[in-house]
Amino acid sequence: MDMRCRTFIIFVIAGVFFYGMAGAGDFTKQFGQAVAEGDIVEVARILDGGADINARNKEGETALMVAALEGRGEMVRLLISRGADVNIKDSVGATALLYAAVGGSADIMKLLIDAGAYPDAKTNGGETALSISLIKGNAAAVNVLQKAKATDKK
Repeated sequence: MDMRCRTFIIFVIAGVFFYGMAGAGDFTKQFGQAVAEGDIVEVARILDGGADINARNKEGETALMVAALEGRGEMVRLLISRGADVNIKDSVGATALLYAAVGGSADIMKLLIDAGAYPDAKTNGGETALSISLIKGNAAAVNVLQKAKATDKK
């Protein structure tokens, strides 16, 4: 595994452990924990209470990024339906699509792409969802990304 990709993956994983640390906006420990645990009812309640769906924690992560990394498909659907921005970047330039690639979920990657995520988005270090999926050997994710690129060219 190339060093930049390994560093990125470690950064993302470490960020998830600290997602509860309040940062900008309304991304509170309670909101982050509910997202990571897949508690749809609690997340909907928090959002109905006026929380900013695109709020970030200290690492610049959004609820959508956490849900994508954790493989929470229903949570990803809820957040997208409520207006989560699928192309926001965190402090290292990663989008929710890259988080889904690190998490290994081709299904979530497809959800994000269908919602308008840029398949070729790059981190500050140049990593893409495709490069991460190739390194991880995730053939299903590579297939999703290749189909998205083929569709973009039409």
